[in-house]
Amino acid sequence: MVPSVLAEELEAGRIDLTLGSSIDAVRLDPQPLVLPVSPITSNGASRTVLLASNVDPAKMTQLHCDTDSHTSVALARLLLREQWGVDPEIVPWDARAGIVDGVAVGAPDSILMIGDKVVTQQFDATQWSHTIDLGEAWTELTKLPFVFAVWMLHCDCAHRAASIHAVLDRQQRANQLRFEAMVTQGAKQHRWPLDEARTYLSQNIQYTFGEAQCAGLELFINRCVEHGFVQAGRSLQWADITGR
Repeated sequence: MVPSVLAEELEAGRIDLTLGSSIDAVRLDPQPLVLPVSPITSNGASRTVLLASNVDPAKMTQLHCDTDSHTSVALARLLLREQWGVDPEIVPWDARAGIVDGVAVGAPDSILMIGDKVVTQQFDATQWSHTIDLGEAWTELTKLPFVFAVWMLHCDCAHRAASIHAVLDRQQRANQLRFEAMVTQGAKQHRWPLDEARTYLSQNIQYTFGEAQCAGLELFINRCVEHGFVQAGRSLQWADITGR
């Protein structure tokens, strides 16, 4: 399932745990607990969260958005407001059907694409007047990494947080030891060029939850509250992983 659907499953209690869109950690009700382990982050260009437009961003009135990730849509709106002073209408858009031979069909002037589709649908950046990697734009603005996704635990499972955290941490360490094999298998499965997949998973995307990542995530959530993208008074709820 894509992140936006996983959020619905977690909120409904049909799943206990998911790697989900970071903004959903403060949007869902009941609010989930965030596990400080193995996030999906970037510290510069993300490669797979891309805004493309044939109009000057400062004149943008409408943005067709891939609906797979709530975080990326919120980040696009935040950056457009703070960097270019615009608040375009957000139009849900099926990016899987909306790109043919690297060009958007249906004539949208501005699009937001997320995930594998940027690579596997052979998105052609030369067809657009302006392209903005949102991870890169965030880091240039704040000097902090951006956290796209976090592990979220349903609040009813708080008593399992320490053991789940330990499993996820152990699995991340194991995956690092078999990185090349995973990239080789995954690139073929997802139709990525091998070298591009290797660079993406080892450089563009990072999996550390240190002080800088926590600061970037907290800042993003606070900015989203200020802009009204998140209910006032909401803040991240961190899971207790001490086992006490």
